[in-house]
Amino acid sequence: MSRRVPNKKIVVVMPAYHAVRTLERTFRAIPRDWVDEIILVDDASSDETANLARSLGITTIVHQKNKGYGGNQKTCYQEALARGGNIVVMVHPDFQYDPKYIPQLIAEIASGRGDACFGSRMILEGGARAGGMPWWKFISNIFLTKIENLILGLGLTEYHSGFRSYSRKALESLPIEALSDGFIFDSEIIVGLRLCGFGIREIPIETRYFKEASMVGFAKSVEYGFSILKLMLDFILFRAGFRADPRFRVALPFCPVCKSQRTFLTHPATILSVAHYTITEAARNKHFNIFVCRNCGSGFQPFPGGRRALLDFYTMQPEDTTYLQEEAGRRKSFVRVLRRINRITKKGKILDIGAGPGIFLDEARLRGWEVTGIELSEAAVGIAKNRYGIRIIEGALDALHVFPDHSFDAITAFDVIEHLEEPKELLQEAARLLTADGILVLTTPKFDSLLSRVLRSRWYAILPAHLFYFTNRGIEHLIEDSQFYLIKSHYFRRYFSLSYIFERVRGRPAGKKAGLVIPLQLFDEFELYLKKHS
Repeated sequence: MSRRVPNKKIVVVMPAYHAVRTLERTFRAIPRDWVDEIILVDDASSDETANLARSLGITTIVHQKNKGYGGNQKTCYQEALARGGNIVVMVHPDFQYDPKYIPQLIAEIASGRGDACFGSRMILEGGARAGGMPWWKFISNIFLTKIENLILGLGLTEYHSGFRSYSRKALESLPIEALSDGFIFDSEIIVGLRLCGFGIREIPIETRYFKEASMVGFAKSVEYGFSILKLMLDFILFRAGFRADPRFRVALPFCPVCKSQRTFLTHPATILSVAHYTITEAARNKHFNIFVCRNCGSGFQPFPGGRRALLDFYTMQPEDTTYLQEEAGRRKSFVRVLRRINRITKKGKILDIGAGPGIFLDEARLRGWEVTGIELSEAAVGIAKNRYGIRIIEGALDALHVFPDHSFDAITAFDVIEHLEEPKELLQEAARLLTADGILVLTTPKFDSLLSRVLRSRWYAILPAHLFYFTNRGIEHLIEDSQFYLIKSHYFRRYFSLSYIFERVRGRPAGKKAGLVIPLQLFDEFELYLKKHS
């Protein structure tokens, strides 16, 4: 194992073709204390490349027939993975890329900041041209990169570098054998990484062009440019559902709502962990990879670390001061819900799942209900007790086992099901706890709302803690597999103070009428009323 990266095997691969004049210089420049094994794949060169590689102690594989640039890389990655590589670095043996940057490429993967890292010639201002890149390559590189960024939704400075590192997980998730054997292979890899939602990093590198270092002339470059444009068109058609393409058949997660594997990545991750994030944070556009199901339309966001990490995340949340500051508006929203509940079922015992600091339960108690709540946040439970005198059980859904069957006449869960790893568990437990005529009320953001479609990652509901984003079809799937049926559906109406609205929209207080509370209907949240099948 590498002395610099414990418990990781680092493999450098070199796809070679007629590299006898530059191979040794490249090999000598590789920082050996970072690397466990070097593999060279000779693509049927007619010179002494393979013999020189063997004399240098490099693990050497020789193609009997030329397979092309992409075909060569396929063998490189197959061999690296077969030999136990955890991080694989590709460097061309033509010495165009300086191997001194290999430690940086490795570090980006080893640290967990990404699953792929590219050495970019375009980050350093003027660096590519200073290194000898022809002007027509420089211009076409910028042009093609802008198009690829626009279509793939990435922000890379370069797509066409041959100096890269990959995690084992990334390489194993891609349909390597289905990719092209030509130069387009590198861009197809990026498309696959994008579809899988892998993080892609870049580091600035210097480059050098000389006769032995660049074998792609003007005519080949033009052909390559058109192949990039065709790849982008193929990707657009694939994403629109008009065609299947084996190159894009990456290992994607199943939809947790309807179990379909017809999923795709729609919002690439903007954060890698929740270490510096809290639920109360106002900043938006922070999320993990969000996938969408073509079958039911729902979105889902796998949470790193699974259920245990998710529970730990909630229990460590601080007091949500904004939630309490907007208490007057929240009470108005809750009163509307309570009136609707009263029209459907008799007053009795009510359970609020995810009760927060207890505002809804306090309003329900004032209207004659016997209230019970459950909440994960220790801070919120404390507020409910000290501020409203309401005892809320601290815990997750499994804490509800203390209640016997048919204990409640109504159960509410405001903006809860999108936080659960298994939303169906809430419906199952609610079915057990409700009386025969009981009612379940759910609210959750509407992923197929106009606001969501327009704002995308800037939509307020795009948060790391939201594991699900339901659509109409997604809600139908969820209910069909439960013991409930839908009796009423509304859009949840919120009420906000002018102060809150002004601060969010204009970044400053509202002035004299800051405390005035007004309704705000954005038509982007479900309000669902369900009853049990008899």
